[in-house]
Amino acid sequence: DLWKTGWSTFVQIPKDVQPNSSPKLVVTGNVLPYGGDKCAPAFIQNVKMTGSMMDGHEVLVRAGPLDGATPFGISFDGSEFKLINTSSSFDIFDAPSFSLTGMISDDEPGVWGPDAKLNMKFGALMVTVKQHTEGRLADSRSMLDLSMDGLDGVDSVGGWLGVDGSLTAGEAPSECVEAAFIADGAPHTA
Repeated sequence: DLWKTGWSTFVQIPKDVQPNSSPKLVVTGNVLPYGGDKCAPAFIQNVKMTGSMMDGHEVLVRAGPLDGATPFGISFDGSEFKLINTSSSFDIFDAPSFSLTGMISDDEPGVWGPDAKLNMKFGALMVTVKQHTEGRLADSRSMLDLSMDGLDGVDSVGGWLGVDGSLTAGEAPSECVEAAFIADGAPHTA
């Protein structure tokens, strides 16, 4: 679970970058608390991707219910947000070094309904940003899931999804850990 809020690095390739050099790829996420319950894990609201693999471009993804006033969208190099509103896969950007493809998908029927998904391909690497929305219209809450495939061929990967792991994801407040043990029926020790 995510507990540390604010912008954090989820992927950085390579993990260590020399001074005056740029990473090949940096994927950061803006993590927000989930509602007013301090014991609820946080969620990803925005994802930003930059790096030399993207030829100096920047992609910003925002979460938002598809039927809401501020729906899921993709900003390319600071442009207005482009919406995804079709179940057909379509190219948002296609260049020799990387491509962006968006769609509405129903990857987990019975768990989540259809929602927006963005795939970014960099050679053998694939970054997927998938949205999950709870509720509808004004009562809805959208969050982003981030996954990355193809890291086996990469020498060093930093960030939460890399060798740094979840060490920087933060920890649940102590009263929340105790509440979880009580809810699970585990014995409580002081």
